[in-house]
Amino acid sequence: MIVFIEPFCGGSHQYVLKLLQQKYEDSHEFQTFSLPDRKWHWRMLVSAPVFAGMIPSNIFKDSTNKTQSLTEAREKNTIVLSAMINVAEFFGLRPDLNCGTLTLKRISYQTPLLSFLQ
Repeated sequence: MIVFIEPFCGGSHQYVLKLLQQKYEDSHEFQTFSLPDRKWHWRMLVSAPVFAGMIPSNIFKDSTNKTQSLTEAREKNTIVLSAMINVAEFFGLRPDLNCGTLTLKRISYQTPLLSFLQ
């Protein structure tokens, strides 16, 4: 399961999100959590608590297979975070999504990631 978290879903951020979804839609199950593209400065300040409350606690439980290796599980369980979210605050509010307790890969991106995807 790949979870995309985007606090400002508009313009280039929305484009990156669509590119990532197109790239992985055949091989992975994915879910997107986003907020509209308004008041970017407020999105940066308050998006971590908003998303911490929005994401269900069992989001990765169904996709975890006990027979997988750690590398395989990390490839399947991924959180992709926009640079507009305070990553430390988000994972501080959601210790259940910490890499130590789950086989989870975390990716934080900024819009210039587009040059690597094309």
